[in-house]
Amino acid sequence: MRTEYALWVPLAEGEPGTGTIRTVRIIGRLKPGVGLEAARADLDAIAQAQLQDAIARHRWSSSFKKKIVLSPWQEQITENSRLSLLLFLGAVGFLLLIACANVANLLLSRGATRQKEISVRLTVGAGRTRIVRQLLTESALLALLGGLLGLALARSAKDLLITFISPNLPALGPIVIDDRVLGFSLALAVLTGLAFSLVPAFQASYVSLSEVLKEASHSASESRSGLLFRNLLIIGETALAMVLLVGAGLLLKSFLLTRGIDMGFKSQNILSMTIDLTPSEYPTPKAQAGFLQQVIDRIKGLEGVQAVAGSSCPPLGNRETSVTTAVVVEGQGVDVPDARTAAVTPDYFRALGIPLAQGRYFTDADRETAPSVAIVDESFARRYCAGGRCLGGRIVSWVRRKEWLTIVGVVANARDSAEAEPRPKVYLPFSQASEPYMTVLVRTARNPQLWASAVRAQVASVDKNQPPHDLMTLEDLRASSLTPRRVNMLLVGAFAALGLILASVGIYGVVSYSVSQRTHEIGIRMTLGAERGDVLKSVVWQGLRSALIGIGIGMVASFGLTGFLQTMLFGVKPTDPVIFVAVSLVFLVVAWLACYIPARRATKVDPMVALRYE
Repeated sequence: MRTEYALWVPLAEGEPGTGTIRTVRIIGRLKPGVGLEAARADLDAIAQAQLQDAIARHRWSSSFKKKIVLSPWQEQITENSRLSLLLFLGAVGFLLLIACANVANLLLSRGATRQKEISVRLTVGAGRTRIVRQLLTESALLALLGGLLGLALARSAKDLLITFISPNLPALGPIVIDDRVLGFSLALAVLTGLAFSLVPAFQASYVSLSEVLKEASHSASESRSGLLFRNLLIIGETALAMVLLVGAGLLLKSFLLTRGIDMGFKSQNILSMTIDLTPSEYPTPKAQAGFLQQVIDRIKGLEGVQAVAGSSCPPLGNRETSVTTAVVVEGQGVDVPDARTAAVTPDYFRALGIPLAQGRYFTDADRETAPSVAIVDESFARRYCAGGRCLGGRIVSWVRRKEWLTIVGVVANARDSAEAEPRPKVYLPFSQASEPYMTVLVRTARNPQLWASAVRAQVASVDKNQPPHDLMTLEDLRASSLTPRRVNMLLVGAFAALGLILASVGIYGVVSYSVSQRTHEIGIRMTLGAERGDVLKSVVWQGLRSALIGIGIGMVASFGLTGFLQTMLFGVKPTDPVIFVAVSLVFLVVAWLACYIPARRATKVDPMVALRYE
């Protein structure tokens, strides 16, 4: 397993006047008896004291605020995975119950075929308790063998499954099938095997000796005693499979809607790479901006390269844009609570295809010595500028904390995430607000991966000691941002497909067994003139009736349970009628086929053969 942090270095303060913004996460252990609220109050007092000192020293606006976010570390680690794990656990539980319902149906059929054997044993003196104990022992052995087989399959597929779901799990350490896993799995297999074999065992042991020992009474006796329980099992597993299918349908629709969101920029044929400059070699903003400009000039000379740009925090990048709680609009006297900043080069907007709504883009004239300027997006203009007209207005930010920035342009919104509405964003010229870390974006004529080696070589030609990393296309970055949704959708979809298959197999098995028990009856009805179509409808309806009840119960249960998926859905309501209707129709068609195949086989039986069946 790859370790995320291989090297630890001391955290040092940035050079004064560099404009570098740092967001620091501090981890602390609370003293015994100290609660979260008490710790938050102490930290707020410290933060306010530091803020007042910073305002006095750096002449910041008095409306600037410093925000302390305090939360339990365990919640920070697991907040994005807890729901996924609970979802997987619930899906596995439903699938286990569906499989157990099928096993119970098989045991009922097996018990029915052994009625004569059991009745003979009861006649010669065997007690019912002993019969039940024997049947339960047989079921436990079958469940144990099934559990061992499942563990063998899990051992071989474990690494593949972990690799598949790892994007959804935090701090995923080595997972081994140890004694605890072995014991839990085998115990669960045996307990579920025994639980779902109790009713079939008691059903098989309580037989009427006089009826069973009579010739031709086998089918009638079994049909009366086992029909209700069989139907209940079919209804139950159909309802469970419906819940899984509805959940899978909602996640699928949500994923498709998320993937189809317009991000506000063109991600096709763009190669992204990140460079973290060594602070000791590039200590000043001028040196950092100079390095980036040399890299851009070298890459522009490559054949097939259409545009090159740089940004401190590009969309879909591996760095979150800086949250700037200290952006103030002139004349308003209040800070912008959720604005984000990004330092970009002049060609950034053209390279990403972000259209200009008002004013102008940055130019090469917007250097460090030129008047400080900024570009805002339409979200910022709509919220914080009168009538959405920002041109000529001024803002102040802790990025350029000693002077006002004049807004020279307004651009369209570019999303940082497909799942969230775009936040107000402020763009600054990289030469005026440079950072020691930067992302270079290269638009190419074809597949950008073909230029990866050449681009890396051009960076090395500027300074081989500043190697780029995370070379990926924006398309790949966008796909990776959707990985958690894709994993949830595929896993729940796989469980739902297995549930549908198991439920259909259960329906097929019950109808098929019923047909075999009713062969003599069907032969008599057809001899007396019954039409094959009538017999077919009768047999199909007998099996389909339980499935329809299960579908109805499953829809009602889904209305209550799918609310659990609310936070995992995007653009889809948990009660989406399209998904409910579509899933119901799919299940109805599958259930009809499961009933139709054995029913059609029954109508093809020769009446004379059927009459001699028993």
